[in-house]
Parts: sequence; C-alpha cells; structure tokens
Amino acid sequence: MSSKKIEWIIFDLGGVLVELIGVPTMLEWTGHTMTVEELWRKWLESPSVRAFERGNSSPVEFAKNMVSEFSLPVNDKVFLETFITWPKGLYPGVVEMLSDLHSSYKIGSFSNTNPLHWERFIRKNGIDRMFDMNFPSHQTGFLKPDLDAFENVVRLLECHPEQILFIDDNQINVDGGLEAGMEALRISGPDELIRWFKGIFG
Repeated sequence: MSSKKIEWIIFDLGGVLVELIGVPTMLEWTGHTMTVEELWRKWLESPSVRAFERGNSSPVEFAKNMVSEFSLPVNDKVFLETFITWPKGLYPGVVEMLSDLHSSYKIGSFSNTNPLHWERFIRKNGIDRMFDMNFPSHQTGFLKPDLDAFENVVRLLECHPEQILFIDDNQINVDGGLEAGMEALRISGPDELIRWFKGIFG
C-alpha cells in the first residue's frame, strides 16, 4: 500500500473487524450442501438479504423470506432470534488498531448490514463513533458488490477512488472495489488483520 497516495482506509465490518458466528449455523441449517464461499455468494445474491440490507423489508418479513428461500429447518422466530446474535463482537486489538491508523489516515466502515446488527454494533461497541464516515447499507440503500455502492462511497468521501484502500473478507466485494478504481485487499479475521497492520507500522 502506498502511504503517500492513500487517504482513506475503508473497512468491511463482519469477518474483518467483527467476529461473525452465523456461517456455521447457516451451513448446518442448509445441510452442508455448500462451501463457505458458495454460501457467501448465495447470501450476497439473495433477494431476501438484499431487500433487508437495503432497508426495504422488516425483520419479520426478512425472517419469513429467509426460511422459505433457503429451505431452513427452523421457523421464523427461531431464525430471527439466532440471526440477531451473529455479530459476536470486535476482534481483540481492533480498537487500538483503529486508533493508531487514525494518526495517519481517515477511516470509515462500509458494510452490508441491517438495523438489527447495526444497533447491536452501536450498543455493544459504539462502533459508529470509531470512524470518520460510516456506510451501513440499510441506511445508504446501496449494497456491495454493486458498483453503485462503491461509487456512492467515492462520491460522499469527495476524493479519487485510488485514494481509498478498501478491506473486505469476501473476494467478490474486493473485486467490486477494484472495479470502482479503489485499492482493495482481502483480509479475513484477526490474524491476517494484525499481519497487515504490522506491515504498515512495523
């Protein structure tokens, strides 16, 4: 990463800064018929997920649609009660890392999320206050990996796309950032995050 060129570092939340515990549950519920990569792609392309994470459906509607779309062996209530808990919390060291990055860069969050998880992020961690800008999908109406979601970030940051480093744990989203002209890295989990951070600051 060129420290002279990059002005903004924009993070995905789940899987990069926030531990998610929902993938094993979804794999179990779907009978382990998909790999993790296949599950994520189906999730990102799901009409039910996209509507909810754009702010276009209620939690109750989302739960009902998900049980039907993914043929889940649980009812709407069980799905929703479980789904709310999927963001477990920040990985160790994230608060300190973001503080250190702030000394050299402006930082933001850019996440496909929903009101249930976003409120959980704020209530448990005050995560919205850790960043200079936040782009939660249910508020912006734009979803990764759609190109217009990345273009919206560039427009609101009022900078050139090549001045942004975007970090996500899903390759399909990293590819979206690259297509938009950003620098983009795939980083998954705390170990990779720490290695990347040490590469910047030593």
